[in-house]
Amino acid sequence: MIGAGWPTTALLAADKSARRSCCVFAVLIASACGRISFDPLAGTDASSAQVADAGLCTPNGCETPPSACHASSGECVDGTCSYLPLNSGESCDDGNVLTQDDVCDADGVCTGTASNAWPMIFDNSFSSVSIAGIGVDASGGLYSAVRFEGSWNGAGFDANLSSSGISYSNQSWVDTALMKLTSDSASPSWDYSFAGASGRVEAYCFNVLPDGTSFVAGHLRSRADFGAFGAPDVGGTQHPLIFTHDSEGGLSSVDFYEPGSQNAQIHGIAVGANFVAITGVYGGDVDFGAGGIGGTTGDDGYIAVFDRALTLQWARRVGGSGTVYGKGTHSISSGVTWAVGYFTETVDIGAGAIPTTGGRDVWFGSYDSLGGLRWGHTWGSVSNEGEPRLLGDEQGNTYVVGRFSTTFAIAGSGPLASAGGEDVYVAAFDDAGVLRWLKNFGSESSDSVVDIGFLADGSLWIAGGFDGTLTADGLSKTSAGATDGYVVVLDTNDGAASKLSTMASASDLSLQAVAVDEARAVIWIGGAVNGTVELGASTVSAGKAYIYPFPF
Repeated sequence: MIGAGWPTTALLAADKSARRSCCVFAVLIASACGRISFDPLAGTDASSAQVADAGLCTPNGCETPPSACHASSGECVDGTCSYLPLNSGESCDDGNVLTQDDVCDADGVCTGTASNAWPMIFDNSFSSVSIAGIGVDASGGLYSAVRFEGSWNGAGFDANLSSSGISYSNQSWVDTALMKLTSDSASPSWDYSFAGASGRVEAYCFNVLPDGTSFVAGHLRSRADFGAFGAPDVGGTQHPLIFTHDSEGGLSSVDFYEPGSQNAQIHGIAVGANFVAITGVYGGDVDFGAGGIGGTTGDDGYIAVFDRALTLQWARRVGGSGTVYGKGTHSISSGVTWAVGYFTETVDIGAGAIPTTGGRDVWFGSYDSLGGLRWGHTWGSVSNEGEPRLLGDEQGNTYVVGRFSTTFAIAGSGPLASAGGEDVYVAAFDDAGVLRWLKNFGSESSDSVVDIGFLADGSLWIAGGFDGTLTADGLSKTSAGATDGYVVVLDTNDGAASKLSTMASASDLSLQAVAVDEARAVIWIGGAVNGTVELGASTVSAGKAYIYPFPF
C-alpha cells in the first residue's frame, strides 16, 4: 500500500494488462515511481517496478517461456505472459549436453540426437597423461587441469595446431595444462600450459568458483615459465605451488613456497569466502611466508591458511613418529579451519601424540583463526583406512568421507561392517566435534571415493568407483562391466541416501576427477585409461585420458 508521506492524490493508470504479476502498471508520480508501486486490484505493493526516463515504472518483462519450443520473449496479455510457439523443425536447445542438433517436433517438444562431441580424448604420445581436476562455474562453463609427461594431443585446441590438433610438450619431466571447454562440445575456448624445460609443474588440486576463478595447487620443481609472473628455477626439491586464473584464461597469481632440504607437496585445497586453506606433506621444514614450521626428516603433515589474496594467516605442523599426510581441508568465514589426513605409528594434531590402532589411521582436527586446536579425533581399525576427504558448511558442520575394510567405528559409534573389500564411510560432526551420524555404503568389491560436494538444497553428494552391486540404504545399482562410477546423494540431517546415479562402461572407467553440474543435470567425469574404456560411440585406449558427461 502507499504509505504515510506519499501523495494521497496520486493518479494511478491501470489498464487490463496490469492485473497480474507479469505487468506492473505505471504510477504517474515521479517522486514515488521506483520506490513503490501500487496494485489496486490486489491492494498490495509490487516490488519489481523500475524507473523509466519519463518517470514511469516500466512493466515486468515476459522472459521465461514455458519450454524451449517457445519464443524467448513474450507479450503480457490480460495480465498473463503469452509466448509464440516455434515451428516444427526450428532449432532449439533441450539443455542436455548429451544431445546435439536439437529441433522442435510436431508436438512442440525440443529433442536432439545423441551427441558425438564427447568424449574429449587426450592422446599422450610419450609417457603419461591424467586428469588432475574438473570444475563447473555458475554459468555451466567447464574447466579442467591435465597433468602430463612428454606431450599430448587433443583435437580442437587453439594453439600449435597440427593435423592431430594441439601438441603440448613439456620438453622434459611433468607439466600441467589448463583449459575451459564449452559444455555442448569438446572444444576449448582457451587453453595453455607452462612448458617448463626440464621442470615439473604438477597440479593435484583444482577448485573452481562460481564466477569461473580457479585455484590450482600442486608443486613446482626445477624450472617453469609463468609468463608475466616470471620463469623461476627453484632447484631439485618440490615446492608447494598455488596459481589462479580467471574465467577467460588470464593467469591472476602465482605463489610457491620454500621447503627445507626435502620435498613439500599440496594434497588438498579449499577456497572459502574469506580464506584459502591447504594441507599436504613435507620433510624437514617448509616456509609459507612467516618462517619455517619445523619438522623431522620423515614425512610430516601441515595446515596453512591464507586470506583470498594468499597472504599467510597461520601455518602449523601435524607430525608424528611415522608418516603423516594431510589430504583434505576446509575453512569458513569465521576463520575456523578443519583438516583431515592419515598417519602411521603416532600423530600429534595439537594435544600430544596419539597412537594408531593398527595399519594406517585417520586424523581429523579443528583449528581456530590463529591456528590453535579446538578439538580433534583419530580413528581406524586393524586394516589401512583409505585416503579421507573433507567438506564443511558455514554453521560448522563437517563431513569426512573415506574407505574402510572389515569393521569400523568412530567415537564410540558403530561398528560398521564392510559388504566386501573396501566400503565407503561418511561421518558427520557438529561444530563442537560431536559425531552426529555415521553411515556406510558399498559393493561386494572394493569401492573408491574421488570427490564430494554440496547440492543447492544442502544435500551431500559423494562420487567414486565401484564394481558389482553398490547399495546405499534401499538404493542399488549394478556395474555394467569392470569398475563403473557412482554419485550418491545423502541427507545431511541423518545421512539417508536419496539418490544413486551411476556412470557405466563395458570396462574400467579409471575415475580421477568428478564434477556435478546440478543445474544442467550432468555429471562430468575424467580419468586415465589403463586398458580400454567404451564411452558413447568411442573407444578410449590405454595410455589416454578422457572427459565425458553422464546424466545426473
